[in-house]
Amino acid sequence: MMVFKWLSWVLLVAGCGTIQEFGEVDGSPAARPEAPPPLDRAFDAKIEAIRQRHGVAAISIGVLRGGKLAQAGGAGQADPAAGIAARADTLYSLASVSKIVVGVAIARAMELGYDLDLDRDVNTWLRWSRPLRHPRHPGTPITLRHLVRHQAGIASDGPADIDDYPRPDPRQSLDAFLQGLLAQSAYWEDFAPGQGEEYSNLGASLAALVVQKAVGQPFEVFCNREIFGPLGMTDSRWFYRELGSSQRGRLAMPLDEDGEPYGHYGFEDWPSGQLRSTVADMAKLLEALIGDGSRGGVRLLSAARVRQFQEVPLFIEADAPSFEHSGGEAGVNTFVRYNESGNGLILLTNQDMDDDVFEAVITEAEALAR
Repeated sequence: MMVFKWLSWVLLVAGCGTIQEFGEVDGSPAARPEAPPPLDRAFDAKIEAIRQRHGVAAISIGVLRGGKLAQAGGAGQADPAAGIAARADTLYSLASVSKIVVGVAIARAMELGYDLDLDRDVNTWLRWSRPLRHPRHPGTPITLRHLVRHQAGIASDGPADIDDYPRPDPRQSLDAFLQGLLAQSAYWEDFAPGQGEEYSNLGASLAALVVQKAVGQPFEVFCNREIFGPLGMTDSRWFYRELGSSQRGRLAMPLDEDGEPYGHYGFEDWPSGQLRSTVADMAKLLEALIGDGSRGGVRLLSAARVRQFQEVPLFIEADAPSFEHSGGEAGVNTFVRYNESGNGLILLTNQDMDDDVFEAVITEAEALAR
């Protein structure tokens, strides 16, 4: 993969205006249907101008001001062959922007009181028959903190490329895939855990597996029940098989530079970049992170846990007061940024483009956010 690549819940209400807390009940995610953002044709026209200048098939943009979604829209063709136009509720693959959700899952699990410690040996939870160790530095334990900071010494990627990505979903379990791959010395960097830094999709996926082991349920189920459900992120799912017909009818197709489709694909190390979502859904997550950990009366994290998420940082690039992550995969370029003053930007696209072109698109999108 390229480098840029969350028990159902029960409502506890003590009275009017009380923050709602969520925990385990029966296994179904909490649906909180909300109307899509209203059409803003003037905003869409501005997105269209950016799209045309840079020759991108589709762009969707969400802008937050004062901690709330202020504008959202889209332009172009999310799937030209299917005639799907890009809008605020178009689903895109997020590539590495997915890692923000892995970080939030870690924070949410800790918030719920699961036995999860950033500085404990990950073998505490993995319990593989052969404990995980850096083959060239076996005396140094690997911790969750190492993983979220890309300091574990794990290589960036496995051997797969776009030609042999699984379509549309992974074919094997995350546990089996990582256990087999990380038993091979080829997938380790030279530096000892904690003594260097190398962006690692495999490490991010291992962090998600640690969460899965700690909470005792599949990582995607935990996200559905404890993040997406409470926040009303009903269009956010890790697997293509989880999408309903309406969502598939709003799903952007990844395209190459010539507009040819790659098809819908996944990764065996899927938590590193396989999440599909919308600008409208991602805005809900940013609203909670910009504020005190709650959105619309629903508390996801305590204010102290939000600070921990940002200060560690848990899979975001943190340069306070701003926090961001970008993503890039075959036919996918994405970008999310927010700051403590309440402003944020979500930019999702569905086509290959040179880095300098994408940087120009980000710059022009940020101009809309001011």
